[in-house]
Amino acid sequence: MEATVWLTGFQAFGEHEDNVSEGIAERLLGNTFEVSIPSKPPYLLESEIVSIQFEGEILSVDEKGSNLTANQLESNLPDAVIHL
Repeated sequence: MEATVWLTGFQAFGEHEDNVSEGIAERLLGNTFEVSIPSKPPYLLESEIVSIQFEGEILSVDEKGSNLTANQLESNLPDAVIHL
């Protein structure tokens, strides 16, 4: 079973030199992880091994950054969305 996660982190803003969410997103984006998810009734999965692919962006903290995700999700819905 495969799942795609749209993940966003944010660039540093204001007087901050870095943003923790950017570092986390950089480590996950573009990677695929195989995980075992035990399945119990009534929520049986196709497979207990799930391949999770992380796609997404590092966003600027402004209107342009917020529009980027909105535009992406209009045309390509992932299985999950995580904003850090």
